[in-house]
Amino acid sequence: MKPKNALVVFLLLVLASLSSATAQNGKLVPRYESSERFNVLFRYFSNADFLKDLLDPINAAINLPVDVPVVMGQCDEANAFYSPEDQMLIVCYELVQEFYDLTQQDSPETALDRTREALGFVVYHELGHALIDLLELPIVGREEDVADQFAVMVLATWDTEHLHMILEGADMFERSARVAPADEMAFWDEHSLHEQRYANFLCWAYGSNPQEYRIYLELAILSERRKSRCVNEYNQLVHGWITLLNPYLKPEPSP
Repeated sequence: MKPKNALVVFLLLVLASLSSATAQNGKLVPRYESSERFNVLFRYFSNADFLKDLLDPINAAINLPVDVPVVMGQCDEANAFYSPEDQMLIVCYELVQEFYDLTQQDSPETALDRTREALGFVVYHELGHALIDLLELPIVGREEDVADQFAVMVLATWDTEHLHMILEGADMFERSARVAPADEMAFWDEHSLHEQRYANFLCWAYGSNPQEYRIYLELAILSERRKSRCVNEYNQLVHGWITLLNPYLKPEPSP
């Protein structure tokens, strides 16, 4: 083999190895951790395989560089979060219990349904954080708001059933705002205030389909000027996220 040809073959092999090394074959992996204290919640969500139904569409659409565990477990705090250090998403049973308690005036079955739908929004919000970290997405603005926008975009793209996850998420924040003491409103926090998130979710839900979801404007206390901007806001957030994710989207399967 001539030296020049040998060099070409060598470079092709190097490029092939690099392509293999950077292939994005990771996926979101659901996991449920047992808990004596929250055994009822563990059995309910694991038996329904709640997380799998949420994660399957993301796994089918987006290439990830690594496997990412998505865990429901006991944390000793009411929270849900993505850990960049561990590359893991955690939904705490304590948060599930808190959501359930906020709907305790409903029947147990209705309260569980509403809790499940609100948690769907929370999971997609945290997945927004995970994608920003794992894919090193360059965002402009507060990450918490951008993660909210990802959750709204994904859920509004589906059917009315999934849109309810946005509404239940909004309702949980509104209920939390009503029961939280005034001195707990941290204006310096990285999250928008519960009332602001509630208004944003309803505005963007309406913006995703103005003819179908006009009723949601009546649930939110918005100025006429803000109402007139909801459609553009929704279109803008979709455009931003799709632009960021486009290099990582899987090709649609052939019919």
